[in-house]
Amino acid sequence: MLLHFLLLTSVCWMFCEALNLYFSTFTTFTNGNHLRLMMGFSWGLPAFVVAMAAINNLENYKRKAGDFCWLDTEPMTYWFGTPVIIIAIVNFVLYILVIKSLAANARLNRQSSITDLKSCFAMIIVLGSTWVFGFFTMLTDVLIFQYMFAISNSLQGFCVFYCYC
Repeated sequence: MLLHFLLLTSVCWMFCEALNLYFSTFTTFTNGNHLRLMMGFSWGLPAFVVAMAAINNLENYKRKAGDFCWLDTEPMTYWFGTPVIIIAIVNFVLYILVIKSLAANARLNRQSSITDLKSCFAMIIVLGSTWVFGFFTMLTDVLIFQYMFAISNSLQGFCVFYCYC
């Protein structure tokens, strides 16, 4: 259950980063209270989903011999796959909106907008491309997807550093 909760938390924080990127691109003034809302969402929604999955059927969390404790295949689709897919689609839409805005501004101020576009291309790793490999990891037993998921997930911190520092 802890793995389920922490992975969903990671996906929710990825969504909050997409919202932060969107707000920083499209709004001039913010009230600064977004962090508390994002924290409540990123920790609360996964707690709710994991609690509902456990209440629905605690036997869905089974430890197979020599394997890690994770949801069975069918419940995994509902209790993990659905939130991940929804958040990935919303992140993709927000990302496209930000790229369109930055591309339109690139015509006006060439140098700073090119830097912004480079940062946004690095942000695609943070905003969900890693979970494409994660999804293939869950659906197949192909080792290359597991390596790509681990490598791309470990590069998320570097990409955030590259974009903001």
